[in-house]
Amino acid sequence: MANLTYLSLDDPVDASVTVINANFAALNTDLDGKAAASHTHSASDIVSGVIAAARLGTGTPSVSTFLRGDGQWAAVSWADVAGKPSTFPPATHTHNAGDITSGVIAVARLGSGSPSSTNFLRGDGQWATVSWADVAGKPTTFTPSAHTHPPSDIQQAGASTGQALVWNGSQWAPGTISGANSPTPLTAVSSSTTLASNTRYRVTANNLTL
Repeated sequence: MANLTYLSLDDPVDASVTVINANFAALNTDLDGKAAASHTHSASDIVSGVIAAARLGTGTPSVSTFLRGDGQWAAVSWADVAGKPSTFPPATHTHNAGDITSGVIAVARLGSGSPSSTNFLRGDGQWATVSWADVAGKPTTFTPSAHTHPPSDIQQAGASTGQALVWNGSQWAPGTISGANSPTPLTAVSSSTTLASNTRYRVTANNLTL
């Protein structure tokens, strides 16, 4: 701040002018390079610091508002976005398995080949049938569980009409029962008759002599 000399009404005029000039000179020196109270700056004059968002426009600057070209802080609506695509193809990206938290993955997405009720997913990512050779640790013999069979399951190969299953000493096989137990048809008898050997009869009347 310049040091100014005070004048007295009793000072000579010439001396007063000299003092006044000296005071103006001192003031000019102090004011040299100072900006006027009302002045402007070029944007290029801002070379450091950060301008507060509130100084950039009206409205309320926040994490969800943006400065519009009309100097207003406002949210950007979908309608404000120009040239947006009508569809959005997914960009190449990956997901951690932990990101899948709901829904069911289509079996076609799990591997190559044709998934079906008879195919299973192998460790190489291939849907394929499981062959007998693929089964590890299988037993060499299989004890049958308790079960039954209908008569139609008995194979007729090697049998002929009139034969029955006969135990031949080592296994059951088709054979003929001989003698009195032969499974021949019954002969109906309605009157007195002389009986023949190895024949079965069905008596159909009373008081017969055989």
